[in-house]
Amino acid sequence: SIQEVSGTVNTATWTTSNVFYVTGNCTIPSGQTLTINAGVRVKFSSGKGMEVNGVLIANGTSSSRIVFTSRESVPAAGDWDRIYLKGTNSQLSYFDYLYAANSLRVDGSYPAITATNTTIDNGYFANLGSEAYGIYLYYGGGETISNNNITVGGENKAIYNHNSDNISITGNTINAYRGIHVDNASAIVIHSNSIVSEYQGIYYDQ
Repeated sequence: SIQEVSGTVNTATWTTSNVFYVTGNCTIPSGQTLTINAGVRVKFSSGKGMEVNGVLIANGTSSSRIVFTSRESVPAAGDWDRIYLKGTNSQLSYFDYLYAANSLRVDGSYPAITATNTTIDNGYFANLGSEAYGIYLYYGGGETISNNNITVGGENKAIYNHNSDNISITGNTINAYRGIHVDNASAIVIHSNSIVSEYQGIYYDQ
């Protein structure tokens, strides 16, 4: 069955008994947790997205992935907006991030940098908008970015870290104009990534 969601989403668990249609921008408030079970499909209407000020726990499995995608009958790159993680301790694993206009973004606070401690593992990023990075880290810290498969178009970056410290980026497979771009950050571990890049595989801008 189909469940339409929009607006404020308080603590809840989304299960495979429904396909979830995000018909309007939705927000998980601070102090609330949205859990998405393995195998769930979340389909976003045109231009809509999800902002997480609380916690998002979306852990699929290798045989039962979670899918974030367009609601359109014929999907196209950039159909929906993005998932925007502004809280702490979110977890995403074994998931597909398809047809979004923008990156999967993790934000801390500015100017006082706070650890966001987000895990993004075994994600598949494809068919994104022309201006989209794959993963964008901004003024947070403590992230683990591992085993993702990321393809972005244009002159975009697959993983862009701006002012987020204590980050581990390992085991990712990347196809992008710029693979991994680290800007003004410290204590960054980058290893065992496979990068196909037209311009820069790994770039540090301190």
